[in-house]
Amino acid sequence: MGTFEFIKAEWPVLYQLASRAEQYARFDPYASGIYSRRTLETAVGWLYAYDNTLNPPYRDDLNGRLAEPTFKALVGPDVLEKMHLVRRTGNRAAHDTTMTKVTVQHAVASLRALFHSLYWLARTYTQHPGSVPSSLTFDPAALPAPQTTTQKQVQARRTRSEIEALDAALAAKADALEAERAKNTALEAELAKARTQAAKEANSKLPDTHDYDEATTRSDLIDDLLAEAGWPLGEDRDREFPVPGATVNGGTGYADYVLWGDDGLPLAVVEAKRTSRDPMDGLKQAEMYADGLEKVYGRRPVIFTTNGNEHRIYDDGGYRHGTGYPPRKLAGFYTKDELEWMQQRRKNRRPVHGVPLPERAAKVASRGYQSRAVRAVVEEFDSKAQRGALLVMATGTGKTRTVIG
Repeated sequence: MGTFEFIKAEWPVLYQLASRAEQYARFDPYASGIYSRRTLETAVGWLYAYDNTLNPPYRDDLNGRLAEPTFKALVGPDVLEKMHLVRRTGNRAAHDTTMTKVTVQHAVASLRALFHSLYWLARTYTQHPGSVPSSLTFDPAALPAPQTTTQKQVQARRTRSEIEALDAALAAKADALEAERAKNTALEAELAKARTQAAKEANSKLPDTHDYDEATTRSDLIDDLLAEAGWPLGEDRDREFPVPGATVNGGTGYADYVLWGDDGLPLAVVEAKRTSRDPMDGLKQAEMYADGLEKVYGRRPVIFTTNGNEHRIYDDGGYRHGTGYPPRKLAGFYTKDELEWMQQRRKNRRPVHGVPLPERAAKVASRGYQSRAVRAVVEEFDSKAQRGALLVMATGTGKTRTVIG
């Protein structure tokens, strides 16, 4: 029995697409990623067509539909994160010109997220309440393995144009499904929506005891965001890297992720906590990893802490020397070039507040209070590690000239 057998009877189109994603996962991850995303797009399209509690999205594409507040409230944050993982992996598969950013591991992670997303859809909307067992699990070991040399050759020779053609063909198929739905008469559409709402209400009375495997999902989310930033994590040293002296008793600790520069020195360390915990709970442990790596390699890595959904960055090496900032939120992880630049900035940045105002600046902001305002802003940036400043000035006092100065 295939991984997605539970949707075959009521959602045969989803089953066909998901089965293709499953079939390709281990030998053609790009095709698998695209099929997973198209499966999700078709599933989300079905939800918008038949669940009348959903409002039209601000933009009618997958990201816009996932971002619609009524949709977010419907699926909940955990399932929504899984859907976004499928979307991001599929986007990389369709648009990666280097053909290096989607691995078998990424395809399997996307397939796992798709499995849990479709399970949620099936147990919520099935016309036969209780027919989708909560005990269903995703087993990567059960995925089809390449059996023939021909299959292995497909991955090796698949070109950028073939990937684009596959993506376009699946997009056309999705459009055709949308058009077919549009042909239904108004009465048929209303009847279908009524049946869907009735099934949804009946299923909502049953407890959802399915294991959505949040620990694995968190790891997949982090891997996915790192892949987006150009970190393939293809070496043993990238994960669970041993760091001497990184425990409370001075023993060896294991950093969740270490991001390395081309010079073989650590650029960043990533500490991952459970989804239910604040990312900042891992800051002390991450600092101990940074301490240990700095002793061994002579360079202090930038610190990231994350729970898979929220992320923080802390350049404590720069902060200690007046060139960094306190921990702050960010949307994802930095690229190698960005982290290299942060390391260079530690060495090369000079304080600005001690530098005399250039003559041109003094002429532009020539009034005494304007010069003092410029100095105050520079002081905030330099000595207090602020990333923004607010000047409140009355009309006619020269706000524009002050900013230019």
